[in-house]
Amino acid sequence: MQKGDTLDTLSRKYNRSKALLARANGLDARKPLKPGVYVFIPPTNKPIAVSAPKPLNSSNTLKPAATNRSDKNDRAENDQKTRNSSQKSSSSPPPKTTSSQHRKVSATGFIWPLKGSITKRFSDSKSSPHKGIDIAAPSGALIVASKAGRVIYCDDEIPGYGKLVIIDHGKDISSVYAHNSKFLVRVGKFVNQGTPIALVGETGNATGPHLHFEIRKNAIPRDPLAYLP
Repeated sequence: MQKGDTLDTLSRKYNRSKALLARANGLDARKPLKPGVYVFIPPTNKPIAVSAPKPLNSSNTLKPAATNRSDKNDRAENDQKTRNSSQKSSSSPPPKTTSSQHRKVSATGFIWPLKGSITKRFSDSKSSPHKGIDIAAPSGALIVASKAGRVIYCDDEIPGYGKLVIIDHGKDISSVYAHNSKFLVRVGKFVNQGTPIALVGETGNATGPHLHFEIRKNAIPRDPLAYLP
């Protein structure tokens, strides 16, 4: 962003709606941009969709009792349903947990998105800035949401970042996960803390498999280590 830029000027310059720019960066469209704000320009002018709650399927809805069957047939049908339900429960594997109960949570409410060694730290140096931290891990390792929030970006059209996920946590805070090999979420999806969101890769400008992780406050990159446990 150049000096004097506002959401209005960026909207005209990049042919993106003001509302889209605000939502993609967790900004309030009514407020002016603060100096040093780091603004992502979405690759298209399509609105960021928010998934509507899925309706209950027919198997989960209550059905009226049959009125033209004998009590004996009703009991037989119910007995069969109970047996089928028991067999399904015993044969189905337990669901995989995405809970963060075994992860340490920081005072700011974040957890580590990935286990690995830090190969590059945050720097706000004008000569050699680095907007987040790099965490080395094997290709295909699971990346989880550092904090609960809604996915506002999930694409690979921002130069350098490769396959990129951005999660809005509210209160002008967002987290960024770059260089992924595969997405496990979609735009508009609300994810809980610890939910798998992507797999480690080396897409974009990367010399090896790792996660580039950022935390932003008011769209300005902050040192993630100040937010992590």
